[in-house]
Amino acid sequence: MKELTWFYMKGCPYCAQAGRALEELKKGNPSYENVSIHQIDENAEPETADKYDYY
Repeated sequence: MKELTWFYMKGCPYCAQAGRALEELKKGNPSYENVSIHQIDENAEPETADKYDYY
């Protein structure tokens, strides 16, 4: 299974909403617990985030 890469920023209300949606998705369907999500904090890891074209 491929890994999902999630770009986020602490304090971003949209990122927080997406995080809550992911948790609800996992609660609603336990098979989503097996999905690997690599989280990249854009503020803490700007050099890593800049390697991706994600806009």
